[in-house]
Amino acid sequence: MEKKENKQPELEQMRRQLEILTRKLDNEMDVHLRNIHVHMDKVDAEMWRNIRLPLIITPILVINLVNMHSSWWLYVMLLLIVVASVGYNRYLRRALNANDWYNQRNLIETRKRVIRTHRLYYRWYYVGIPYMTAWIALFCYDLSNHIDDVERMRYFWMGIAAGLVVGIPIGIYHFLRMDRHWNRLLADIEEYEREAGGEACPG
Repeated sequence: MEKKENKQPELEQMRRQLEILTRKLDNEMDVHLRNIHVHMDKVDAEMWRNIRLPLIITPILVINLVNMHSSWWLYVMLLLIVVASVGYNRYLRRALNANDWYNQRNLIETRKRVIRTHRLYYRWYYVGIPYMTAWIALFCYDLSNHIDDVERMRYFWMGIAAGLVVGIPIGIYHFLRMDRHWNRLLADIEEYEREAGGEACPG
């Protein structure tokens, strides 16, 4: 009888400790869930920005090309890359399908989609960067043939240099920021998997 009475406080203490640990684990999992939501939103917002930005910049570029009496093939090349960029980013948003995570929270499927979309996102740079480098080079060549005045030529190259000095750091910053969002999203999913014990459909 005494042994039973002695065991009861120990069992009660163990039960309380288990409840504390369970609450702590639930709180940690809730934090990971919120982080997944936050970084999923950031990745989706960046891809949406990649759709809107070319649509805003392209009319400005076209107006400047018209004023500079540029060759028609520069317009064609510009429109091709804009259409490809907008279409590809729309495809990536659908491939990521953030709404499916919000509705179902299928962790395994979401992780597969994030990894796949992450890889596809970076493949665009293998095409986009060489293409735009070629376009800028052809743009400089085309306009240099239309400028006869030495003073105007000097201002032209100063403008090109200023554009590159400003544009390249902005592009690198955008790339690194997007890379940080991708990595944090994958890390949050892995943390959630670890805390949930590898469950496929939490919540």
